[in-house]
Amino acid sequence: MSIKILPQVESIAEEIISIRRDIHQHPELGFEVHRTAEIVANKLNELGMDVQTGIGKTGVVGNLRCGAGPTIALRADMDALPIQETGDCEYKSVNDGVMHACGHDGHTAMLLGAAKVQSQNSEKTKNKKKQAHSLRAPDLRAPDLRATDLRATDLRGKVR
Repeated sequence: MSIKILPQVESIAEEIISIRRDIHQHPELGFEVHRTAEIVANKLNELGMDVQTGIGKTGVVGNLRCGAGPTIALRADMDALPIQETGDCEYKSVNDGVMHACGHDGHTAMLLGAAKVQSQNSEKTKNKKKQAHSLRAPDLRAPDLRATDLRATDLRGKVR
């Protein structure tokens, strides 16, 4: 079976751009990506995914289960950098001394777009593939990161 996704991606392009610009305008550092994590968790919940939050403090994992088969994992960081944005675009950072100069805003928005397209096609791939989408920004050095958190991020259920 062939699924043509380009028309679906094109139909949500403006939504992806809007999400990216919103995240760009409200950058957050490291373990303080609370607003971004909430946006991601809400979007994944709207898509019907099983969502886990608080992974490595502010990480988010969304699982879309389509039956038995291989797992596909997509991952993006969500944090920004401690840099002053000097540009003058309409979605310029509103947080002094913090900006998305690293592309994480774009990566997060693109993965939310991929999650949306996959969820729209989940019935077509039922029992063919087991899909999982992970958007997170945990630091493995986090003082509160436990072995259970690592198991929660292993999308095949195996402890590594």
